[in-house]
Amino acid sequence: MKTLTTILSLAATLTLSLGCDAEPEIDFGEGDDIAFRGPLGMKLNTSFLGDFEWNELDLNGKFHEHAQLTKVCIEPSDGKNPDIKKYGSKMGSLDDVCFLPGVDPIWVKQGEIMAEKYGKVYSGYDFERSSWYISLDYDQDGTLDSNIVPRIESIGQQVSPQGSFYWAYYWTYMTKDVTGLATKFIEQQDAPVPICEMDVGTGALEALSNEDLHVDMKSGDFSTRPDTLFVACVSGAVGKVQDKWGYLHHELGYKRHETITRVARADYCADGTSFTEPGMKLQVEDAWGYNVLVDPFKETEAHWIVGGGAACLQAPRHPAVSFEKVFAYCGIPQCEGDKPLGVYGDEILTKNW
Repeated sequence: MKTLTTILSLAATLTLSLGCDAEPEIDFGEGDDIAFRGPLGMKLNTSFLGDFEWNELDLNGKFHEHAQLTKVCIEPSDGKNPDIKKYGSKMGSLDDVCFLPGVDPIWVKQGEIMAEKYGKVYSGYDFERSSWYISLDYDQDGTLDSNIVPRIESIGQQVSPQGSFYWAYYWTYMTKDVTGLATKFIEQQDAPVPICEMDVGTGALEALSNEDLHVDMKSGDFSTRPDTLFVACVSGAVGKVQDKWGYLHHELGYKRHETITRVARADYCADGTSFTEPGMKLQVEDAWGYNVLVDPFKETEAHWIVGGGAACLQAPRHPAVSFEKVFAYCGIPQCEGDKPLGVYGDEILTKNW
């Protein structure tokens, strides 16, 4: 087998063995602007509307996470869409095809946004330049007080390190389209404002669309929630482990996705506390056939349990963190020597680089 030694860094750095020629190390994410929780930390997600953290939408138009989707409109590329000619008067616009949440089906399938109107299904690049009309409870007092119109500027199909295709969406919004309370907190700009923070290592601004996913931004717990779109920026842990590590949500399911996200953030105690920061290099081996260790003789960091955190911890990856410090925080046991994957009932083994 040929070996790829590309190193990918989020909160951790992942070294892959993927069946191709050796390549130089590439560090993604070092120097990210970190939202610290405790002494260290890595963000779960990085999508914002001004100062409003925006992660997920109910696609039936229900009020959820201080936001409510009211309409989605797609803009035909040539302005001559036959469906507009046929249904233009019903849609209320001669230029756009609009979907009303709760009336017209809107969903995500294997990371691809889809919708149906009058028997026609729209998907893929149909949503390029689409506008998403959202009402916000910007001050989070229980009352909708603002309106904003995020837009998918561009869409592309990407390939994971393991060869799986997935959709990447570049979201923006125009400050001039903002109304209500939010206008007091959002600085006016002439150009579109990216929804996601830029990934420092790659410059990427895209996000993956994860179906039926809810993430608790404090605990890091994942759960299924029907008819929900989670916008996972590739500069945050939820998106990066899919984009550059290859662990796609629709392939793994929410519990494995949760676990590998905890690995990326060094969330040993499975409570949302991150004990690392960008630039800390790491090797990962999993029981699912995605990645294996490049140098198995390096020091073990931890064994990880799906549905939890670390089964045991040997040597934390960050130099400012010791086993004793983590043990004092949550009582995590110490690993007994250099054991192979699966000894502790674990499905992920991490080693330092």
